[in-house]
Amino acid sequence: MFYSIKAHQKGIEVKKALYITSKITLWLLALLGVYALVIFVRLKAYHQDKGYMILTFGVTIMTEETYEAYLDTNIKQLEEIRNQKLNKALELCKQSGLVLRKFDGKNFSFECDEPNRSKP
Repeated sequence: MFYSIKAHQKGIEVKKALYITSKITLWLLALLGVYALVIFVRLKAYHQDKGYMILTFGVTIMTEETYEAYLDTNIKQLEEIRNQKLNKALELCKQSGLVLRKFDGKNFSFECDEPNRSKP
């Protein structure tokens, strides 16, 4: 009888310990969830200021206006690079006393020819 009472008391102590541990775990998970929510809201506000939208945590997409602005900027940069290549090709032909006949800005290939001479 003495052993069964002791075992019963240990069982109650284990149940109390499990109960307390589960409560602590739940509170920690709740705090972690609140922390993640705060981070998500701050990221969302940060990206919306820049013209982006966040669909889910960590997934960022561009709005239509931001995408159009990105494309415009990209096209302007490509035009600037092409113009720089064209100017370089013109300069190289001019240094040789020739004129530029063909130019491919994408592959930066060009052909120079003598002035006043047409190609067949």
